[in-house]
Amino acid sequence: MQLVVTGMLNKQIAVVLGTKEGTVKMHRGHVMRKLQLGSVAELVNLADRLSLDDPCPSLHARAGRFRIETGAERMAVGAGAGA
Repeated sequence: MQLVVTGMLNKQIAVVLGTKEGTVKMHRGHVMRKLQLGSVAELVNLADRLSLDDPCPSLHARAGRFRIETGAERMAVGAGAGA
């Protein structure tokens, strides 16, 4: 949830978690369906209202290596990409 709340894209979340983008979409969809939420914005709002703590702070700290290039709208991975 924390990665979703921070605004990361499915593709970015998949890289951080070491899984596929489709897996991220599937799990997010299951959570939204069970909570009867119609949009990611509602999911983020709910997480914010519940003040959900980060259950995996060390894992999610790695998310900081991502940034979105606003002009080209391409995902860029920090140092070490392509190595």
